[in-house]
Amino acid sequence: GHAVGTKTSQNLWTVLTKAFSQTSEVREFELHSKMQYHLKTDTMSIANYLNGFKLIFDQLHSIGKPISDQRKVFLFLTNLGPAYDAFSTTMLKPPVPSYADVIPMLQSHELRNRNFRINTVNQNMAFFSHKNQKGGGSQGFNSRGRGFT
Repeated sequence: GHAVGTKTSQNLWTVLTKAFSQTSEVREFELHSKMQYHLKTDTMSIANYLNGFKLIFDQLHSIGKPISDQRKVFLFLTNLGPAYDAFSTTMLKPPVPSYADVIPMLQSHELRNRNFRINTVNQNMAFFSHKNQKGGGSQGFNSRGRGFT
């Protein structure tokens, strides 16, 4: 419908350029909003979080509005959430690493945290199992001769 009534090819290109530039401006705004509110939740994996950001960055690049590497790092790290505050704070101290360097560091950090949680659970299970085998708790408590009545 935009091209109806144009008399020359130059007019046609002008009309089309205006129509599509407005569309890409709206799309750019939508993608920036999406990027700002793409927060990592407790149930979201790092891989899904990373893929969500990559999709937004790629879409911005495809409409000719790429994001600078430094801005990618900032947005990516600040949206990780409170569980990653220490990691994000460390990464954002100068010199800030590149986006390509942050990704493997975050994946390594996540792997260490997962292994730590697994080891903690295993140690707790071993402790409680050992305690129950020895008859721990108050089952073997005897107050005679200790001044209790």
